[in-house]
Amino acid sequence: MRRKVPSVSRGEQSGRTGAARDQSPTPVYDVMTRDVPCIAEDMSADSLAAFLLERELIGAPVVDDTGRLSGFVSLFDLEREHFERGDTGALDEAPLMARSRGYDYRLPAGFHADPIAHATVREVMARQPLAIPWSTPLATAAAMMAFEHLEALPVVNEVGEVAGVLFALDVVRWLAGHTSDGDPRRRAHSS
Repeated sequence: MRRKVPSVSRGEQSGRTGAARDQSPTPVYDVMTRDVPCIAEDMSADSLAAFLLERELIGAPVVDDTGRLSGFVSLFDLEREHFERGDTGALDEAPLMARSRGYDYRLPAGFHADPIAHATVREVMARQPLAIPWSTPLATAAAMMAFEHLEALPVVNEVGEVAGVLFALDVVRWLAGHTSDGDPRRRAHSS
């Protein structure tokens, strides 16, 4: 007589049962920020700065015409571009000149020059960024971020599309919600 073999979960197959199953690694998908807008490569750097600041983001994934991840751009990349192009305030020190009807003349105090949007996201973004599958354990992703000095890490689904971004703040929020006493607010108020 054959015995029916009971079905077992993946945790039980690996020798873990009961409470140990509840301690399986948290996947990045459970912690990441999901609704992060992707940026087109041809967006101007000036528009990008306004876009990121308006949404209070430190960076965003960049996608090509097919929607595939092609880079990651951050406020740091914009600042580096600004510095490397020499836009460090020299306009305020030099007198502004204007030309009208063949004559050059100096503009009086109070006039200023606005920089022209000269760079695109394609020029300032980090190409071939590190990206992780959404099933990556959070501890692995956090270690990558620490060792690579990253504040954000694009997350892709199984077909390589951007599914979200794991920000350092996402990891901190997760840690705050999973302290040993269960409620970080209660512990903070008791001290």
